[in-house]
Amino acid sequence: MTSLLDPSGVARSIAGIEYKTTAYLLADFRRYIEREADVPIERIELNGALLLNDLCRFFRLQEGERQHVLGKSAHSYVERVLDGWVGLAGEDVTIDGHKLQ
Repeated sequence: MTSLLDPSGVARSIAGIEYKTTAYLLADFRRYIEREADVPIERIELNGALLLNDLCRFFRLQEGERQHVLGKSAHSYVERVLDGWVGLAGEDVTIDGHKLQ
């Protein structure tokens, strides 16, 4: 048995805590997505860029961090989609061949 003072034991303990924390955070994120969509996760069709944007919002990243995570192309796409939703509430919108409602 290794001591918690042993560096390898500490590293394994930290890794275990980080793993559990990540799992709980991802489960919380799933519940957040389900709550926002008002349906179970398996019934939600998701765009990768929009999902990643929601994850950035869930983790409350600053705008610059969100842009870094998304990358230039995905950030531009997300901004166009969100502008379309805000600007045309209730109307059908098509962006990059994707019909939004």
